[in-house]
Amino acid sequence: MEAGIGSSAAIGVATLTAINHLHELNLSALDIARIGGIVENRIVGVPCEAVDAITVAAGQKDTPLSIRSQPNQILETVPLPLNTILIGIHSRAQRTLTSSAYVDARTAAFMGLTILQKTLDLEELRDNYLCRLSVKDFRQKCWKVLPARMKGADFLDRYGETVDPLIKVEPQKVYGAFAGALGDNLSDIIDAPTTEGVKYAGSKLKLLPHILQLAKRTDAKTVLDGFSGTTRVSQAFAKAGYQVLCNDIAAWSEVFGVCYLLNRKSKTDYVELIEYLNELPPKDGWFTAHYGGNPSSARTDGLKKPWQTRNTRKLDAIREEIEQLPLTKVERAVALTSLILALDRVDSTLGHFASYLKQWSPRSFNELTLEVPNLFCTEEQHEVSRQDIFELVNDRTVDLAYYDPPYGSNNEKMPPSRVRYASYYHLWSTVCLNDKPELFGKALRRKDTSDTLASSVFEEFRRNGCTGRFIAVEAIERLIRNTRARWIILSYSSTGRATAGELNEILRDNGSLVEVVEIDYKRNVMAGMKWTHDWVRNADLPNREFLFLIEKGTEVLITPFDEQDRIDEDGLRSVVEYNINAGVHGVVIAFATEIMKLTEAERLQIAKVVVDQTRGRVPVVVNTGAVSTAATVQI
Repeated sequence: MEAGIGSSAAIGVATLTAINHLHELNLSALDIARIGGIVENRIVGVPCEAVDAITVAAGQKDTPLSIRSQPNQILETVPLPLNTILIGIHSRAQRTLTSSAYVDARTAAFMGLTILQKTLDLEELRDNYLCRLSVKDFRQKCWKVLPARMKGADFLDRYGETVDPLIKVEPQKVYGAFAGALGDNLSDIIDAPTTEGVKYAGSKLKLLPHILQLAKRTDAKTVLDGFSGTTRVSQAFAKAGYQVLCNDIAAWSEVFGVCYLLNRKSKTDYVELIEYLNELPPKDGWFTAHYGGNPSSARTDGLKKPWQTRNTRKLDAIREEIEQLPLTKVERAVALTSLILALDRVDSTLGHFASYLKQWSPRSFNELTLEVPNLFCTEEQHEVSRQDIFELVNDRTVDLAYYDPPYGSNNEKMPPSRVRYASYYHLWSTVCLNDKPELFGKALRRKDTSDTLASSVFEEFRRNGCTGRFIAVEAIERLIRNTRARWIILSYSSTGRATAGELNEILRDNGSLVEVVEIDYKRNVMAGMKWTHDWVRNADLPNREFLFLIEKGTEVLITPFDEQDRIDEDGLRSVVEYNINAGVHGVVIAFATEIMKLTEAERLQIAKVVVDQTRGRVPVVVNTGAVSTAATVQI
């Protein structure tokens, strides 16, 4: 009786049973339980149902009791089968239903139910139950309606009180309406589309449910995956119904993108090709000479190898034949993707090609066998590109951009070459290009992946000599600022070069931070959503990754001038129109320090053009104290 959630219920039922006998009230077990529930609610102060009281009042020895918590019904008793014994183990865990954690969780759950009832016209929700709603319907209809968090005052203003008479929404408290109802383990609840890829450092496979959930908070239809890597995120977006622009500078990533996103055939259409490649007789070639090792004897050159010779001989035969066959672009990509996936299954590495295992891995003894990739077809017309991300964003406009840049290490002693993705996956590029490049180092890396040739500003460990800021940090800021999208999802690791303070400033200056998901990789759990800069206090903890949903709602316009230093009205209209089409919420005419160089007439001219071009579509703000200009905007 000293612990457990039934302790207060047991005391209450015992007391009520004694009173019932003493005063001959003829109360039924259910009556006693219901009165006990009222005592729990009004005297003890616990906002719970009478479930515990019912089990205590109506329970029978060796007989399980079937009950319904709402509306407190006893359905039936079920005798135990013969030779069956029930054993109760006292956990010694102290629990209390009067704690704020329980009350807040219950309040949040009913807030979520109320939001669904008042937002969706679903017959299944009208009796205050979720149990009649299928999991499929919940995922399709309800998931995107529920907020990550909501302040009590905002909820009350929008929806009023909840349907639960036992709880009261506190205006000043912030509730996790969704998390309270379903828990923080979101990846166990959301189904993410199945995707396929190789072993990859920084893989977002476990984050796919959360990335898609953040995307659902937007009204996006077109998505840019700016650093696609294995293309798992692009695959997930495509399967979820988005039109995807898949981009990466790696040749092998482009091949994966073409294979999965541009394919319009079924898997069976490629069976004959894959079977033909599997049946080719092995042969010695360039890959065997450089990357094949004999498992039964010492390596002839003294270097560790990523594959055993019998598999590199198959690699040589298959890769040469792919080059000779009259394949279409997609067919070639499917064949190369199948080959890379097969090689990934028999390698002797830690998941990258910067170094190889001293002893052969068990999987390296398996035979290289190609399989048709898990292809799919969608109705959307996807695109695959292989461009520098800054060049790409200057030319393209999308609804949503997802960025997972190859962050460099924040270890001051770690040279960038050790963490560069071009170095990690150089062999996949070589398999795709089949260019037999010049090699260097013990891992026999491509010469063009050396530190001086394969540098990335996002992996750069040095500071800018002029600004004193890390070059990688400036690159992130430039990317977010230049992206022509209303929404951005940014993935960031606590091992990255940017500090929490720097990143928070970048996000604040370039849009509105809508939601954040925090992931603790060491514990392998997903933390609940957080608002604004709450995430900063955990950013310096190890093994943390964050997903930021950013809304870029306002654009500062720079007025174009012609060669005679006159305002270019056509150019200004074009700039305004472009930003409106990019999905901005408003336009700011920023004169800044140039205000003294513009005449009153010029400021009026600018305001008139902008207001005329945006009229009825987005609001306009003029950053000047000029009375006439402000008056013009009021028109």
